Amino acid sequence: MMKVNKDTRDFLSIVPVLGFGAILVVSLMYVTIPIIPALAQEFHASPGQVVWAVSVYGFAYAIGCLLFGITSDRYSRIMVLKIGLAALAVCTIAVAWSPSLHWLIGLRAVQGLIAASFPTVTLGYIGDVIAERFRPLAISIISSSFLMSGILGQLFGQAIEDWLGWRGIFELLATGYLILVAVTIYLPKGTSPPSGHSLPFVLRRTAGLLHSPSMLLSFAVSATVLFSFVTMYSGLSAYVLERFDLQGEGLMWIRIAGIPGIMVSLITGMLVRRFHSKSILIIGFAAAGVGLAGEALSGSLPLMVLFSILFVTGIAIANPSIIVIIGQLGGESRGSAFAINACAAFAGASLGPLLAQSIASFELLCAVLIVILLLASVTARYGIPCSN
Repeated sequence: MMKVNKDTRDFLSIVPVLGFGAILVVSLMYVTIPIIPALAQEFHASPGQVVWAVSVYGFAYAIGCLLFGITSDRYSRIMVLKIGLAALAVCTIAVAWSPSLHWLIGLRAVQGLIAASFPTVTLGYIGDVIAERFRPLAISIISSSFLMSGILGQLFGQAIEDWLGWRGIFELLATGYLILVAVTIYLPKGTSPPSGHSLPFVLRRTAGLLHSPSMLLSFAVSATVLFSFVTMYSGLSAYVLERFDLQGEGLMWIRIAGIPGIMVSLITGMLVRRFHSKSILIIGFAAAGVGLAGEALSGSLPLMVLFSILFVTGIAIANPSIIVIIGQLGGESRGSAFAINACAAFAGASLGPLLAQSIASFELLCAVLIVILLLASVTARYGIPCSN
């Protein structure tokens, strides 16, 4: 009985903190999307130039995920979290005070590299401190936080830019990271890596993951999840502005409408415990594909919003499913496996705004994403081992 109570207490005290932290940190990827026009005006640049402040962050984040994920298999994960959050607070203040677009893009790259210390390490830390029976639910909550940040980050950026200007966005976020540093002091230390796990040993074990075809295919499938999510929302803003003349508050409500779809991911943990993870993953991709088709073909704004919710629901189902699969395939190297996965996922997410900028037709953009999700489904079906 005592063990059950402790497991429950650990879950209730740790996961909400990490979930909220994931929203705050991963939001940095998305807060610049709605303020691209303001940044272009501030620095007398084109939107095509400013969009690099989004994409360079994602590329640096992808590299950072690999770096910190491997580091967390060698050193204390909770220590990596604390140091990373403190450094992120300092860097985010520097971003807020950027004197030029070149400085902004450069500091965003540093910011992305440091921010990667939180989400990837968090998934490994959950494996250390959360009881096995609670892990699928914990992963569902954290992964839903990752997706929720995609919407909440845009809402936060839009709302705070209207209130305090774009610099105020980063100043408030920096304050949040300092608060998180104080809170993480009270989290359990977790397990320490075995003394024999030197950095060369961890690097060799990580390299071994890249020799596994099933792991490589899992990483490729995972990359399509955030890529599709970011690409769709990057293209949606311009589309509804052009077709429905919807701006400001209207765009905000479209983003808010996607939140119920993301909340579905909270039940994915329960589904994964009862059914095959791979089956749930493919169902998620199918729902997302139908949502994209509906968005492209719908002639009215309400119908398009409904299909966008279906798309987000599908992505919210697929995301924790592939994370669970990768964690199971990674075994003792789950920290490194999550690191490589995050690297692939956010490299894909970084390409999203660039693709949305290069394809003028939203209908064609949706068609491209449908083909990508179809290929990901086929790859998952025939290339990834079945997992319970």
